[in-house]
Amino acid sequence: MKCKRCEQLPSVSKDKNRVYLKLPTFHHEPMLESFLKSTYTFQKVNDYYIIHLNDFETLIFELSAQHNKVERKDITIFPFNSEYGLTFEHLDNVKALSEWLIFYQSKTLSYIKKNRSLVMKFQPIYKNDMSILGYEALMRGIDEKNPIIAPSILFNQAKQADLLFNLDQICRQEAAKGFALKKLEGKLFINFLPTSIYDPKKCLKSTDQYVDFYNVEPSDIVFEVVETEFIKDFKHLKTILDYYKASGDLTASDDVGSGYSIFETISNLNLNIINIDASITKDIHKNKDKQSLLESYISIAKTQKIKVLVEGVKTKEELTFLKHYDIDYFQGYYLSRPL
Repeated sequence: MKCKRCEQLPSVSKDKNRVYLKLPTFHHEPMLESFLKSTYTFQKVNDYYIIHLNDFETLIFELSAQHNKVERKDITIFPFNSEYGLTFEHLDNVKALSEWLIFYQSKTLSYIKKNRSLVMKFQPIYKNDMSILGYEALMRGIDEKNPIIAPSILFNQAKQADLLFNLDQICRQEAAKGFALKKLEGKLFINFLPTSIYDPKKCLKSTDQYVDFYNVEPSDIVFEVVETEFIKDFKHLKTILDYYKASGDLTASDDVGSGYSIFETISNLNLNIINIDASITKDIHKNKDKQSLLESYISIAKTQKIKVLVEGVKTKEELTFLKHYDIDYFQGYYLSRPL
């Protein structure tokens, strides 16, 4: 059985010009009929409304604007082609109004996946002696209307539409491809969302295929855990990291200091690198509390023989001050912007 998250995103053809709609309770009928009479041709058959239309997407947004979140989940809609009549195949399109709304709100993601329309930039990461260790892959989206879409917007859309796996997957693949085609040298740092991976052996198979096809050495890849929320399932995350390490990859924990506990992270995970978040780095030469925090992170990391990467170095003063600490790697706009 195929995993739905591994399959192609759904699509609705333009010629489905009839819609069956069922309301959760009869007291919604007057409002619906008043709305339909102003724009559409329709008929009521038992508990169902059959609506004639030319633009299914417009109907979805118009109906959504008139109903709250609870009602959207209870209203059932499915389109069918009147030329061929109703068939069993149409039952695959039976969805709640809330699901149809999410589907059309995620059209950008569908376009990006279909056309692989991502721009991959690579920001250098420097060793303590200022030689280049490698590059972090940073993605930007492109669709038909917007030249550049920030990753935060795309991942927020993907989370709401339950499409995090699809977006995270294509980002990992394009990172390996871009790194190879640009003939970059050193380590390739790839971000990944642990919540988007269910079974590493299956979900990461396509990433492994890209790495093999473009001849990127597994030992040159560093997979960085990216999670804006607290890590809740360390056992699952450790399973993913163990899979990476068994494949010869390195692992890192991104954004340390921005949310979850570094003490719990290091005690539960066998990491190679921890990345100190830019929020700690900013004006650290002026802030005693940040300095104490950084010192504690470095001490824990060194005890566990873990390398330390400081992100977000934006000024000469920050870099000069940080050089006094036992820090292995640096990254930031002062050193280099993404290429």
